[in-house]
Amino acid sequence: ILYADKETKSIKKAVAETDRRKNIQIAYNKKNKISETSDKKEDIRDKCERRRQELEANRDERRARLEEAAQQKIQSFLDKTIDRFHAAIERLQELAVRIESRIEKLEERGVDLTRARERLASAKAAIDTALSAIERAALAGVEVTDGETPRDAFQEVKDVLNVAKEALKDAHRTLVEVITLIKDAASNIPDTSNDSDENEEEN
Repeated sequence: ILYADKETKSIKKAVAETDRRKNIQIAYNKKNKISETSDKKEDIRDKCERRRQELEANRDERRARLEEAAQQKIQSFLDKTIDRFHAAIERLQELAVRIESRIEKLEERGVDLTRARERLASAKAAIDTALSAIERAALAGVEVTDGETPRDAFQEVKDVLNVAKEALKDAHRTLVEVITLIKDAASNIPDTSNDSDENEEEN
């Protein structure tokens, strides 16, 4: 933009050169299908809006993929945890069966193991409590991945697993106590093998 009181030769020359360059630029733009600056601004706005929409769509898609991946990780974690609990329950059940068999053999020999039987019953009840809790946790796990309130369902699963964990600890402690009772009772059994040897020597 030029400001002057008079139009001088220099101003005329500058305006003519500007017009000449403008005409060259317009011809070049037409030849290369380049739009005017105002059109460019609209194109840029359109492109920005399209890109924003693409990003939003991608964000929703990424969020859905992340949620799916998180659900798979949670389900995998729950499956592994429940499998570990089942394995622990199975080991304790097997131990309880062996202990019960030992109690029966000692009772056949006349040893009073009433207290050991009572504690064994307590251990079995704790194992049953753990098994029941694990089954509830497995059912609640479905709600974590497929339900409408996964956070609440996951907290419920954690709470139920804690119940199972405490029940298993209690069962284990009780079984150890039963084993101690059996060992103490067995150590008080007189050795009958020496008596039979002595009887044979007397005959």
